[in-house]
Amino acid sequence: MTWDELAQLSRRHEVCCHSASHLPLDREMDASTLRTEIVGSKERIEEKLQKPVRVFCARRGKAYGEIPSQKEMLDAAGYTYITGDLAIEKIS
Repeated sequence: MTWDELAQLSRRHEVCCHSASHLPLDREMDASTLRTEIVGSKERIEEKLQKPVRVFCARRGKAYGEIPSQKEMLDAAGYTYITGDLAIEKIS
């Protein structure tokens, strides 16, 4: 999908972030990797679409807060919701 196609889709649908490289987020990772996956990917989509991204969809992610370093990065990124394999949670 091109950025133009995604922008068109975003006019009538919520565009969610799903990390930068599709890594599973089911374990601890170093801060640099987490920043790229959780914050950097959000910033890139927001820059391209010129609108906020409020939802993070974690691939094989744990529940919000189970991995403290990920919770910290999700909070820093400013997401409102996180969804994973089994749940959607309002986090802010």
